[in-house]
Amino acid sequence: MPVYSRKTTDSKEALMNRWIGIGLILWVLFPVMAFAEIEGDTSKAQTSPAEEPKPGPESVDSSAPTPLEPSSTAPLQTQVNPPPTPENEASTEQGIVARGGPLMIPIGLCSLIVLTVFFERLWRLSTRHVAPADFVRKVLKLARDGAYEQAETACLQSETSFAQVAFVTIKNKHLPHGDVKGIAEDRGSQEVTRLERRVGVVGVMATIAPLLGLLGTVTGMIQVFQKIEKVADPDIGLLAGGIWEALITTGAGLTVAIPAYVMYRYLLSRVDQASLTLEEHSNDLLEAIGDDQTVTG
Repeated sequence: MPVYSRKTTDSKEALMNRWIGIGLILWVLFPVMAFAEIEGDTSKAQTSPAEEPKPGPESVDSSAPTPLEPSSTAPLQTQVNPPPTPENEASTEQGIVARGGPLMIPIGLCSLIVLTVFFERLWRLSTRHVAPADFVRKVLKLARDGAYEQAETACLQSETSFAQVAFVTIKNKHLPHGDVKGIAEDRGSQEVTRLERRVGVVGVMATIAPLLGLLGTVTGMIQVFQKIEKVADPDIGLLAGGIWEALITTGAGLTVAIPAYVMYRYLLSRVDQASLTLEEHSNDLLEAIGDDQTVTG
């Protein structure tokens, strides 16, 4: 009897786990870098020299002729700002992201991890990988006809979740009905656990992203108050500009967290749907085996 192998699937899962581990390591390192940047800004502010006075305008001889002097009656020219272009808008968006600070990088990594895991799980939870309709009909027909060896071969050649449940069910068909049902349920639980793999990562990212945004806002506010601490009459514009820059990370974190939570709940619903599908088809297979054994007996 050939043994089913999942080397290809295991290698893909190992590669995915490796990339997720790298992302989590980077996520741990960047908050430390943010605090290091705060300390660096503080030291620079303390050691920066005072601004040198600008030299006054040079004396001009009033007796010298000025032939190019414009007439006082000439109309004044007003400066007109050019209309915004896509290039200017893109540079503005890049500037906003850069002003968010180093914590924008782990927030971006969170969004990358969420999208990667979501689409990978969405692909794995599709019907063709859980219980394809054609394959289910083929196995049920072979079981009703008593062609168990062909049914086992078909299950071994398939990587779907239903194939794994059907294989152990047909292989242990000689046992009492209650024992066969228990074996099928145990195998079905293992497949559901496999389908749930890495779904929790999306939920974790949905929780971490706003916390990273809040951390970025706190560190940004610390920088703002450190800069205006020794200013006798701080400019309200400087304070407001520092505050809105600090709030960029909070907005970015919420922008990642809200869709991530929606994706997390959607994946959970797909897992529940796949679990019900496996249960229904497993019961159909048990009935097919039971009917065949009754006819044979």
